Amino acid sequence: MKTKPHLSGFVSYAHDDAVLAHTFLNLMSPRCNILRQCTLDPWWDRRLLVGQTWRSEIEAAIEVADFGLLLLSPSFLASPFIVGVELPGLLRRPGNLIIPVGLESIDLGRADLRELDHLQIFRLLLKGEPDPRWFSELGGNNRKRFCEDLLGQMVERFEREGLIDE
Repeated sequence: MKTKPHLSGFVSYAHDDAVLAHTFLNLMSPRCNILRQCTLDPWWDRRLLVGQTWRSEIEAAIEVADFGLLLLSPSFLASPFIVGVELPGLLRRPGNLIIPVGLESIDLGRADLRELDHLQIFRLLLKGEPDPRWFSELGGNNRKRFCEDLLGQMVERFEREGLIDE
């Protein structure tokens, strides 16, 4: 039996968004664990243990990440640590896939997207609605659908990039 590819990820989010980010990640985690095509292992700062040097652990996780899952919000874009350390670390790695996720509403026409303005930001397009929705604008089953649709697009992207087999 063929072994599934293992992809490491780095989750970047603003601590001001911790409650919303944890809600999102708690919905995504089991979905990542049951994929047939690959094993996704997104690292986030909840893995830090007492006494660890958090900055070096974060930098090490960025260095081995196959993808960066960026949970975008106004607080994310305003965070000096994200803008100064995490984003440059993720963006400078050739072949590293960047996956921007619309966690909380941002005025895309006015906001400085910190070198992410050329990337498609995932938001959920609901049937019958003209504009896609940010995760924070959804509730209940639509939040689960947000995660399902995002994961589907992530897998498709990994396949197109040759990281996993179709």
